[in-house]
This record gives sequence, structure tokens and C-alpha cells, in this order.
Amino acid sequence: LRTRKLTKATKSSSMSEVKTYYANFTNNKRVTTSNIYVTGFKSDTKDASKLLKYPNTYSDKKPILLVHGYQPLNDMAGDGYWLKTAELLNNADYTVYEFRWRTNARFSDVADDLAKAINIIVGDTSKKVTLITHSFGGLLSRTYLQNYATTMPYNNNVQSLITIGTPHSGIFDSNYSTSNGIYSQYFPEGQDSEKFENCNQLSCHEAGEPTEDGLSNAEIRYYGITTSTGELVYKLSQMTSGHQMPVDTLVLIGLTINERRGFNDLFEEGDSLISYKGQRFLPDFATINNPTTGDIAKTLPGGKKYYEYVLGYPDLDLITAIPWGVAPEDGLGEGYRHSSNQWGNTTHGFRGTWNEAAIENENHHGYKQFLTWLNKNPATQGYYQAQILTIKFKLIDDSTDLPITEGLNNNIRLNTQYSIDLNNNNIEIMTEYVRYVSQILTIKPIGYHITEKLILNHSYPENGILDFGEIRLQREVVEGLLPGE
Repeated sequence: LRTRKLTKATKSSSMSEVKTYYANFTNNKRVTTSNIYVTGFKSDTKDASKLLKYPNTYSDKKPILLVHGYQPLNDMAGDGYWLKTAELLNNADYTVYEFRWRTNARFSDVADDLAKAINIIVGDTSKKVTLITHSFGGLLSRTYLQNYATTMPYNNNVQSLITIGTPHSGIFDSNYSTSNGIYSQYFPEGQDSEKFENCNQLSCHEAGEPTEDGLSNAEIRYYGITTSTGELVYKLSQMTSGHQMPVDTLVLIGLTINERRGFNDLFEEGDSLISYKGQRFLPDFATINNPTTGDIAKTLPGGKKYYEYVLGYPDLDLITAIPWGVAPEDGLGEGYRHSSNQWGNTTHGFRGTWNEAAIENENHHGYKQFLTWLNKNPATQGYYQAQILTIKFKLIDDSTDLPITEGLNNNIRLNTQYSIDLNNNNIEIMTEYVRYVSQILTIKPIGYHITEKLILNHSYPENGILDFGEIRLQREVVEGLLPGE
């Protein structure tokens, strides 16, 4: 069956009454949106969109809403899309919800559903909602925030927006300039694969990819869209009066690496679906190939700010990239891919072992950015106020009670970025504190047994100093010698 029929949502007054058309699999019958699923992220019904609540969460915590991205055909995301993201955020004391939607629809129509879902969460928690979005989910959220939903104006109920791998600057096949189109705005080549070709969804059309056969005049009238692709991203980029961003935004950009990607210019590539330029928040900046390494704030019309950060940068390793399409050993990959593992696919083969949205553990750079952003000082209107953790200790030989001062270089390590000052055995390590992201301090001077210290980071220590005092180490026993000999 071809997914030729495109979707359009009808007007409704409550979330339980939202109705929409979608293609083929239900013979174009209308389906209704369900309410909150309190038993967890699981349902087999053919809903148009739905709101789910992660189990074992409490409404007195700050709410987070996960919004997935583009899905082929007329599917909505399944239970594995975000992997352990919700569980990790729940463990970090947030109330986690998920919004699922079918992407073969106009963004403005689905934005009505999203608006109603956010209203339900606010009613459930009495707090504004932080949106964590992936791919097209970022465009959908901006459609609501910038007052382009079909019937639901923005209701001042969102705390902030986080986007991951979102094509803010569109999914155009090639560079789009004012000289060859109807928009008074440059747009870059936004695709980093051929996956969007023949997408045949209204959402793709509005983001910059034409439908397979084009739309007939009757379809254009029915769906209320223009024949030109990319209309939505154009409107979002202009931020005219009444359509400005009402909240601060963190933009997380994914890049992948292998021997055919990144050697000439890392920032000419993308996440194996959306190009680096396509992920830039403003298309005007997509012409600049400079890295967005974080802590770079741009003020938008209306006074709100956005911050761009390349996931994993500057630690992306260009030197040890492995052959195209070959999977690296566990833990040796670099970069962040858009979606599920694609090893063996010569079109999308790359070295990246991290999935942008399906977060497996707390070492995922995106997860660390989530927590840093969520714990920012709301009075600053900027990005977070970075908290520096200073770890102090002295090393003592357990057999002689003397300080250990030799063999320390490169033998004291932290599993996150850090700087170290040995200072004659008054050792200080400085690192960035991120709540709920644990760290492991490994100490292995030459001739001594290894010692590890687990730093849980459940609360920021007084004055930002974690002092272990004296750490006593035992010498390794070499066969034929006594300790100390």
C-alpha cells in the first residue's frame, strides 16, 4: 500500500476528542486521541496522537515532556525510541511524560494536540513544562510556541525548549537562495542522507522535501498549504510579531564520524539524516562552518536566547576514524547519529555509536546537557551557570606513612573532562559538576595498586569542594621482593 493520502486534523475542544485522518492502515477512518496512560509508555491502539506518563513519577516534581521526531509511513514512535531517557530523568527527580504523534500531518494540526497535552500536564502538576524534543518534534514544538497551531494559541505554559537533531533550517535537497525561490530567506542543504526522498508526508513538505508526485490543486485547497515546500520552517525562521520564541532554547546538534566523513570539514556533515547546517537554529548562521561548542548565546527577537552545542565536541576523534560502514568495538565510537543503529547500511554507515535520542546511560552527552540546562539559574536568562567541582586529596603510602609524590603524571584520571594540579601531593582536580551524573576517580601511581572513588553527585558540596583527605595506597608486591624493596 502506498501512503499517498496525507493527513489533516479536525478542530476539537478537548484532547479526548481530537480526531484526524491518516493513511491506509486504518482505511482512512477517523481515530481518536487517548488521554494519559498512567501505566507507562505502552499502547497498541491506532491513536492519532497520545500522551503517556512514565510510571512511578509524582506530580509534585518538575514536569518534562518528551516529543519524538519523524517516523516513516504513518507510524508513531514505539517504546524503544527514547530507550532509558525517561527512566534516567525520573531517577533525577523529574516527572516525565511522552507525547506520541503521527508525522504524516500538518504541523499546525498536530500542534493543537500538543497544546492540549501540555495543558493536561500543567493541570496535573501546576508547573510549566520543559519540552525535550527530537528531530521533527522540535519543529512541532516551535509550531505551538510561535503561535502557528491551527486553533490553540500559546498559553504561557512552557518553561523552556530543548531540541536534539532538529532541522530548524529545513530539509531542503540543496541550498535554497532568494534567487531561485519564493522565500526572502536563504536555506541550506538540510539533508544528510536520502531517507527523506519520497517521504510523501505533509510534515516533510512543510519542512522542505517535496511530496513524491506533488499535490493536486484539490489537495492544496483541502490541506490548506502552499505548493512551495518549506513554508513552515520559513515562517518559524522569520519570528515576526506575534510569532517570536517565548522561551529560551537549547539546540543540541548531532554529528557522525568515519573515514569518509569529517576529514576535510567536520561541519560539512551531519547526523546521517539532518546536515549540520540544517540543524542550525537560524538559517542565516548555516552559512558559517564554525563549531558551536556551547556557551554561545544568541538573543532572538523578543529577547529570548538560544544556545547551540555540538554533542560530544570538542572530543570527537577525527584521527582514529574507522572504515566506512564497519562497526567499532563497544565504547570506541565517536559522534551522535540521528536514530537507530544502521551498521551494514552503506547509505547511512558511520562510526557514531551514540543515538541522539535513545539514551542508554548517564554518560550520554545529551543527557548531561539536559541536566545542566534543567538545573540552570532561572534568573540569568542565559545558559546554565556552570558549577565547578574541586576534588582534593593527598596520597599516602600505607606501609611507610609517607606522601606519594612520584609516578603520578597521567596516572590520576577522571572519567569526565577535568584539569589537575598535583601541587606537591596536595592534589586538586577541577571538573564541571552535573547533578546525578556520577564520576569515577581512578588513581594508579606507578608501583601501587589501583584505587577507584565513585562520586555520585547527588548534591553540590559546600563551597564546591569534595575533600577525600588522605587516600592510602598499597604497594604492588613484585615476585622475589618484599614491599618497599
